[in-house]
Amino acid sequence: MKAYTIAFLALLMIGTAFAEEPAADQIKAMVAEEAINLATYSYERVAEASIRYSNSSFEADFQASKVTQGMVNLTSQEGWWEAKLTATGREESLGWEGYFVNGSEYWKEGDNWTEFIVDDPASIMADYNEMPGQANLVNLSSMELVGTEICDGEECYVLSGTPPEPVLQRMLGVQLLAAFYPSPFTMPSELGDEDEEVLEISNLMNNSSVEITAWASKDSGLLKRLDINSSLVMTPEMMGISPSEFRIESTLNESTTYSQFGSSIEIELPPEALEGETYRTEGTDWRWAVFGKIKP
Repeated sequence: MKAYTIAFLALLMIGTAFAEEPAADQIKAMVAEEAINLATYSYERVAEASIRYSNSSFEADFQASKVTQGMVNLTSQEGWWEAKLTATGREESLGWEGYFVNGSEYWKEGDNWTEFIVDDPASIMADYNEMPGQANLVNLSSMELVGTEICDGEECYVLSGTPPEPVLQRMLGVQLLAAFYPSPFTMPSELGDEDEEVLEISNLMNNSSVEITAWASKDSGLLKRLDINSSLVMTPEMMGISPSEFRIESTLNESTTYSQFGSSIEIELPPEALEGETYRTEGTDWRWAVFGKIKP
């Protein structure tokens, strides 16, 4: 009987030791499902960009970093974020802050406050509530389970892979256009006419890469961290655009951590926000430049 008991316990231990982890698709679906059931959470995103510009007689580098943090309360339909952009070699940094409270939206740019005329509060709240979109990005991407790690004190599944091609094209398109803003080269007219087909040329895809890594809690299935690392190389020849000579090499590394799920979060609008006299009814789509993400 004793030998039988020992053998039985050994089998239980073996079964536990070799228990199969869920498939990547199961984890992705779990992440997407849990993201739509949230009440509150906070996040912090650190993004670092490095760009090299060159031609036969010129070479220059540009580095910048952006730190964004925010909080979301879906119960009260309120949100807040703050972003700071710093470029290497420049004394000043750029700062923004946004609030969505009581159905109204206020932005602070530098020391100036702007109130937006909100026609669709649900749509604006969806912009502040970024978790479903980020979780959906994970769910739609081609991902593999590469291991487990401790993230923010929780054991997490780690998934790694690439986004679907339409999202990949948009990511690279945004990164390419962003690279031209501090560029010493004039943006080709073909890239400024909003012709998306220009940004989908296969040569750009062949000389670029985007890797997504996601950490999902084993216990809750919640997305705890999301890294997006991308790089691209662009020349006029690759894009088939008007003759000129230049080369742009761009890398963007972005890491977002999520926490305070279900915690008590109160968002208070600073009194000085109500003193601003500037109003905006257009241009709200540029909030994506601040939020730093692509909607799948």
